[in-house]
Amino acid sequence: QSRLLFKKRMFRETDESVSEPQFINLSYVQAQHDYLAGNYPVVREDAAQMAGLQLHAEHGPGLDADPEGFMAGIERFVTRQVLMTRPREDWRADVGSRYKALAQHTKEDARTQFMRILRTLPYGNATFFAVRRIEDPIGLLPPRLILGINKRGVHFFRPVPKEYLHSAELRDIMQFGSSSQAVFFKMRVAGVLHIFQFETRQGEDICMALQTHINDIMMKRYSKVKAASEANPTGEATLQPASGSQAMGSVVGGNAAYNAKMEEHLKEQQGQLEQAQQALAAAQQAESQIRCDNDALQSELKDLRELMAGEAATRTALQDQLDESERQLGELRNDLDMTKSALTAASALANEHSGRAEVEHE
Repeated sequence: QSRLLFKKRMFRETDESVSEPQFINLSYVQAQHDYLAGNYPVVREDAAQMAGLQLHAEHGPGLDADPEGFMAGIERFVTRQVLMTRPREDWRADVGSRYKALAQHTKEDARTQFMRILRTLPYGNATFFAVRRIEDPIGLLPPRLILGINKRGVHFFRPVPKEYLHSAELRDIMQFGSSSQAVFFKMRVAGVLHIFQFETRQGEDICMALQTHINDIMMKRYSKVKAASEANPTGEATLQPASGSQAMGSVVGGNAAYNAKMEEHLKEQQGQLEQAQQALAAAQQAESQIRCDNDALQSELKDLRELMAGEAATRTALQDQLDESERQLGELRNDLDMTKSALTAASALANEHSGRAEVEHE
């Protein structure tokens, strides 16, 4: 039976704390679809574990009693690119052992563990965008590539076959912006700032995804500091450790100092966003003006072409009239020559008759 499911546009960190069964089930369906579509490249060990989890989530325990059905399930739940890396029997043995280890778990446990493995990938739960390279100061990115945006940062992939290339953490992205045709990132690579630019019509969506994840992280850290400040009203110095790649910078010193720094950073982020929006508005206005100028030039060019066509038609008509006049003049000249010849002949004949008449008179 066919089903229509609306896809979640973006997975956020707050989704990980949701335990509602229907939400988990729908999230699993989307995550599984994206995984089988090749959006999440994984190594063979992870592919074997995820195949076992999907088999258990789909069929529960006992499917290994049907060798043909079990192998068909492996071929269904392992992406073709990874499946071709070793013989089918090796896959059967590896996935089979992992599948048997899940016998005491429920289908819901298998779905939850499957999504947990995806979340541990650097690019797990990312939103993907196909782009073209415009400016690459490093010179390592292919002409066509896919960008993945998640709570950890921006991830770069070769599109076919999909191959993970590089990641830039959120804390390394210093500035970003977009126009109707492109998006750019100013980010640190090996400690050096570079500007990367890509052609895409989804620049606004890319910037929105980045800004959403940055805001989530900043608000999470701000909430932690605020809670700590309320629990420790004396204002003594505290230390908030960074949590993996989500860290936007360590928090050292008193809560008041950190709050001031946080507010300053948020204002700076807001200022950068407003500057980017102003730059986008200016670029769109310039683009609109260029289009108006182009339309005016096209109209003038059309008028000139019509005028030239009219003049060419007039020139052709005048040339035809001139040719006709020359033809008529030629005919008149012929008639004149014939008339002159006739007059000459008549004059000669008259002279001859006159001579004869004089002889006869004598």
